Amino acid sequence: MNKSVDKNISGATHSIAVIGGGISGITAAWLLSRRHSVTLIEKEPQLGGHTHTHILDSGPDAGTPVDMGFIVLNQRNYPTLVNLFSQWGVHVQNSDMSFGFEDKDSGFYYSSDVPRGLFARRRNLISPSFWRLIWDIFRFNRIATRELKTELGHLTLGKFLQKYGFSKAYIDFHIVPISASVWSTPSENILDFPAESILRFYNHHGLLKLTNRPQWQTVVGGSVSYVQAFEKQFQGAVKKAVPVRHVKRMPDKVKVILEDRTEMDFDCVVLATHADISRRLLVNPEPDESRILSKWSYTPNHVALHTDTQVMPPRRSAWASWSYVRYGGKQQNPAMNMSYYMNRLQQLKTTKDYFVTLNGDAWIDPNQRIESVTFEHPCYTFESLSTHKELDSINGKDRIYYCGAYCGYGFHEDGARSGLAVARKFGIGL
Repeated sequence: MNKSVDKNISGATHSIAVIGGGISGITAAWLLSRRHSVTLIEKEPQLGGHTHTHILDSGPDAGTPVDMGFIVLNQRNYPTLVNLFSQWGVHVQNSDMSFGFEDKDSGFYYSSDVPRGLFARRRNLISPSFWRLIWDIFRFNRIATRELKTELGHLTLGKFLQKYGFSKAYIDFHIVPISASVWSTPSENILDFPAESILRFYNHHGLLKLTNRPQWQTVVGGSVSYVQAFEKQFQGAVKKAVPVRHVKRMPDKVKVILEDRTEMDFDCVVLATHADISRRLLVNPEPDESRILSKWSYTPNHVALHTDTQVMPPRRSAWASWSYVRYGGKQQNPAMNMSYYMNRLQQLKTTKDYFVTLNGDAWIDPNQRIESVTFEHPCYTFESLSTHKELDSINGKDRIYYCGAYCGYGFHEDGARSGLAVARKFGIGL
């Protein structure tokens, strides 16, 4: 997004509503409140959006915070978030981002821990397809690094893999599950994802080389700690459990109409909601607003916190921080789910093992389920990604601004950066 100051914003103090209390809205509200009167409005009873920390409330591990939404960051790729955490006094600790995969039908499994995890299944040592998978990892890194210097255009990940003859084992057991995990996208859809976007993300995060990768970290006390720190220091007003029905431009103001029909008037409004929600909230949107925002859709992901070890490979030596499991591998569209091993990710010192699993309801023992939530993630297509270069043209148009993780690639840093971009429209930086 363009960082230039909005010419329509003078040096006067403005009343600003920020609708949406996720990281995008929190960032925008925090920065804008330095000079303006800000009201942060959130429909849920708590702020945080995709930040959700469950505090275990019983048993020997009672009081332990376990993250179920936003979990990890690193200093290199999350500079906006790191800066905000510093301002709020939020502490982080080192984490581990190992990856594992298991195919339930064939009994094949491995993890990225070398050599213990790679060969946790002893047959991997003598499996030609496994060694081809390993070789293809190096080959993908080399080819991707080279091809990023060219224009990949409308080449999908699937077409890219087909073009360079990557093995079925590499596709099914490595690149598809990793990519689907990163973007919380169904495995059957990830091959249609723009190849250039995936390759650039991998390159930016050091995933196209085996050394000098960023050190991943988690928030001490759970990610809810940063939300609490923000709330304690925020100088504006916060309205929680207050759904917004409509946002309507008036000749000299913007009217926010709440679900209970209460009306509030502001000089400006920041829509820090998902793109499709922003579109629905607007009364009589401009044609460009409607066209750009309508190109975005979202995929729901059901997330469960539980203690069922069935979501992990049979040998603990193959347990990774991220474990992807495929069920019904002989079917045309096998079911897959992703599990985070929270003891390893968050350095939990607990008596039990705790897991956070996406879309695994059918395989998790209900008696071991602790909490379930649903998050929605943006769907990335050539059409939706094409809006990135146009978003600035509607941002600030007639006193309405937009931010959200969809302005980038759906990660927490993208949300924070988009909130910063709105603040910069008002001449405010970090």
